[in-house]
Amino acid sequence: MKPVRLSILGAGHIAGKTAAAAAHLAARGEIRLRAVAAETIAEVAAEQGVELDIPIGTMIELPRAAVTADEIATQADFFSFGTNDLTQTTFGFSRDDVEGKFFKDYEDKKIMKVNPFATVDRGVARL
Repeated sequence: MKPVRLSILGAGHIAGKTAAAAAHLAARGEIRLRAVAAETIAEVAAEQGVELDIPIGTMIELPRAAVTADEIATQADFFSFGTNDLTQTTFGFSRDDVEGKFFKDYEDKKIMKVNPFATVDRGVARL
């Protein structure tokens, strides 16, 4: 069996079914790891003597991935939106920054009205 970049491939469930997802992709070319995952799934199925129907998709967690989702979609069975990472990379600050460091000042000075991690920010949602 060929090694898989497990650091970026994860397993989860969609509607109760096992699924594989590549995280933190920014470009369609990266989802080509799908071929590695599909090959690995086929090898495991053959070794175990079972049929495996596991969709392979990606997390949309980076602004570039969001704006090129139509290209990424040509290689993915599904998308999962990682709103925490997408919010962090869109605003350039972390949840820890917001919840523990400076955001109270932003609220007090009316710079921002709502914690962007408490609800999906309109600008992030548009991505």
